[in-house]
Amino acid sequence: MAVITDSAADLPDEELRRLNIHMVPARVNFGDQDYLDKVGLSTAEFYRKLRTELVLPRTSQPPPGDFRRQFEFLLSHHRELVYVGLSRAVSGTLQSAETAAQRCSPGRTHVFDTGNASGGEGLLAMRAAEMAVAGATSAQILEELARLKPLTQTWAMARNISHAVRGGRIPAWAKPLVEWLGLTPLAKVKDSGKLGVVGGLFGQSRLPERYADYVANRVAKGRRYRLVVGHCDAPEDGERLLAALRTRLDVAQGWLVETGSAVGAHAGPGALVVSLQPAD
Repeated sequence: MAVITDSAADLPDEELRRLNIHMVPARVNFGDQDYLDKVGLSTAEFYRKLRTELVLPRTSQPPPGDFRRQFEFLLSHHRELVYVGLSRAVSGTLQSAETAAQRCSPGRTHVFDTGNASGGEGLLAMRAAEMAVAGATSAQILEELARLKPLTQTWAMARNISHAVRGGRIPAWAKPLVEWLGLTPLAKVKDSGKLGVVGGLFGQSRLPERYADYVANRVAKGRRYRLVVGHCDAPEDGERLLAALRTRLDVAQGWLVETGSAVGAHAGPGALVVSLQPAD
């Protein structure tokens, strides 16, 4: 059983290698320069360009042909494959995968909509791969993913909304209001699979720790969690956030990763993402 995801999923490199998770890259564009996300353009280089380039980056979904080539290659070595994909509500990536699956081998290719992104998508991909390594069938993997999907939660905190305003995701009038209030917006991936603003933190002191408080107060108590903390070119804040979450939650496994362009292009440098999933 092969497991494949897309580059919108943020997961630790060591787990990607250990579990043999395959990845289809999205496209990242800076002006007239096109790159394959996390392949032709590393995440570190993406943030360097984001801070220095005059043009805003644009991201686009992988075309069906990219998925088809990967699917055909994997099916030449594996009986079946499961694609664990980016939320259909925010991208056409999943539709590209479905188109490729129908043209390739629909009976052996299974497409799962995580309704999530970033670390949430990554956690679900890791769980699928763990089961595949243990010898689970595609039906068992899809059943487990369906169980975990509503339990896998993702929040994001943007220190600076300038990139979201320049990209048209937030209206321009909101920026001076947010700055005047000293507000740091918080968003969450909702049941619809879309990211929506759910609150904010006032002031700039101890933001990672107060963000950890916010998340810890909104998850079920008495459970063990595994979590991914993603940072957008802000490793020190990411480490503080992960450490704070470890003191507030029963963390079975926790990873710090650099969040890719799917979030970074819109949230900008300094943003922090928390994704967690029950570890039972």
